[in-house]
Amino acid sequence: MTLLQSGQYSSISSLNKFHLLMGCARATASFALYSLGWVLLMMIGFLVVVEALRLRKPVFPLVVVGMNPLFYYCMGFLLRDVITLWLHPFTGGFAFVGDLAPVIQAIAVMAVMWMVAYWLHRHKIFFKV
Repeated sequence: MTLLQSGQYSSISSLNKFHLLMGCARATASFALYSLGWVLLMMIGFLVVVEALRLRKPVFPLVVVGMNPLFYYCMGFLLRDVITLWLHPFTGGFAFVGDLAPVIQAIAVMAVMWMVAYWLHRHKIFFKV
């Protein structure tokens, strides 16, 4: 029985996001090792693509974000909701997609944020601490 079914919490807003995703209070050591394995496989894949095969174009979107991570983080934290509201009249909240609407909406917001980061990258504007 989950925490929501048991009535222990009166509203979803009082729950930690981790409870909703994992259904438990903490991650186990085996889950941490499992996650580490996937992260290492992805890193090896990126190393093979970028260094061994010399394919730079597929990872260019990551370069744009990586050159201005502070701006991207702050924009995501401060302007994510504003961008969502700005996109809604054009997209209708992607209601036609059905259950995947929030995922598509989040991808659209990230695309707008990436375009701003790309504009900054092209004009060589980088935020540093």
